[in-house]
Amino acid sequence: MLVTTDLSPLGDAAVPEAYRLLLRGGGEVILFHAADPGLTGLDPDRRTQIEAALRAPIPEGIDGHLIRTRTSVAADHSGGDAIPSWPAWNLRIRTGVKDHRAGSRYTAA
Repeated sequence: MLVTTDLSPLGDAAVPEAYRLLLRGGGEVILFHAADPGLTGLDPDRRTQIEAALRAPIPEGIDGHLIRTRTSVAADHSGGDAIPSWPAWNLRIRTGVKDHRAGSRYTAA
């Protein structure tokens, strides 16, 4: 399940909800943030801080529920390339969402 956040309290509120939805069947949560790369790119220390902030709202005790977690921080000047391009069928299989078209992908505008 892809969870995007701007790292605000409202944005982070989706993180525990994603884990709640996967409690019964397990799966994978991808925590994603699009960061401002600045003029020289994203500083490695800043990337580490963002990754820690992405993991902060993960509910305690989630380790024993067969839920994997990945973080993804995009810091690219071209907006279309910043969003991960995972097949929608992957989300449908893992989350049970039935309204995605099999094999559809995000396409940069």
